[in-house]
Amino acid sequence: GEALAGAEDAGDELDRLRQLLEVVHGHPEWGLDYLSRQRSQITRTTDAATLYLVRVPLERAIAGGLRPEDARPEPDHQEPVADAMPLELRDGMLAAINGDAAVSAICTAVTRSVDGREQFDEYANAMGFQRLRWAPDDSLGYTRGEAELFATFEAMTEIFTDEDALAFVRVIGTMLARVGEAAVSLFMGDVETRMLASGHDDLEIAKVGYDATGLMDGFTDTLDPILRRHMMQANERAREAMIAPDERLQYRYAVGFVDLVGFTERSASMTPQALARFIREFEAKAHDVVNREGARLVKLIGDEAMFTAPDADAVCRSAKGLLVAFGEGDEDVVPRGGVAIGDVIALGGDYFGPVVNLASRLVDEAVPSEILVSAEVVDAASSCRFEPAGRRMVKGFSEPITVQSLVTD
Repeated sequence: GEALAGAEDAGDELDRLRQLLEVVHGHPEWGLDYLSRQRSQITRTTDAATLYLVRVPLERAIAGGLRPEDARPEPDHQEPVADAMPLELRDGMLAAINGDAAVSAICTAVTRSVDGREQFDEYANAMGFQRLRWAPDDSLGYTRGEAELFATFEAMTEIFTDEDALAFVRVIGTMLARVGEAAVSLFMGDVETRMLASGHDDLEIAKVGYDATGLMDGFTDTLDPILRRHMMQANERAREAMIAPDERLQYRYAVGFVDLVGFTERSASMTPQALARFIREFEAKAHDVVNREGARLVKLIGDEAMFTAPDADAVCRSAKGLLVAFGEGDEDVVPRGGVAIGDVIALGGDYFGPVVNLASRLVDEAVPSEILVSAEVVDAASSCRFEPAGRRMVKGFSEPITVQSLVTD
């Protein structure tokens, strides 16, 4: 009460904080211990923003149904989440802490001193985890959920080798890191930008960020059917692309690449906003066209898209569709592509080998608005038309390559 008395002008925030104290009245060692660590922040400020950041973790824990014994750190553990918020506030990052505080507050940070800690660190590195600002000096700042996840990863070694298990964990980490980066950039580039332009202050942005982060609650459960669907599709593709009953490393795939001629020069004269719109449109068109034609978009590399399918026709249709989609609009940026087919190494959701290299190199040989394909693609694709395009000395290949041009009209 004495600590809160100096913050009367904070109005609603102070009232809400006092209401939370009533909720935890039966467990004062839990709620009051947390607030005691925030005493210096509360007593020296009348800023509603500071009280908001003090209140968020406590409110989140209560709303999430956490028991006090779950939220209270064990003797050999630490819970540095609460102290992170004043740290960020001192650094003048209130707008940025909106998501950080809410994400961190829904899980209790723990510093583990258990058997297998080295193994945890190895999995954490494979997942792409880096030390959080609120973590103890000698730890990355594991959460209980993460520790349980690593235990699940360890169970994978009963089926896979340690090396293969770590390789799979790296794939998961890479993919989820992109999801995390995309979510944050979407919020900051879209929501925060609009709010700042409309004159909203940091506290208002922080509150919207808190609500947005709350959408995470239960969201991961909804991803389960999506992951299962993609695993089923991957299994079907792999079975269709098998080259021998006893071969599980190499598969027969058609591989396509399409890039944009003139993009580098054009992007140099674009405003950041225009460039961001262009990239979003490029990625959206690549995803939608390739998926619609029955191929898989493997990755986007700058202004280039890579896509594959066991069916050569699906890859050729995708390349043709991308040529049409990317050919609309900016006359200074023109698409071109290359397609090859053959045995490739499938590893970590990506594909490798001479066939992949050939498809990529054919892009460099194609003129704008042209898709060059190898002779093997012509033999494999039954629903597309081609025109002879001669023989080319392709970088990385000792013999001339016979190519044809995919008819796109």
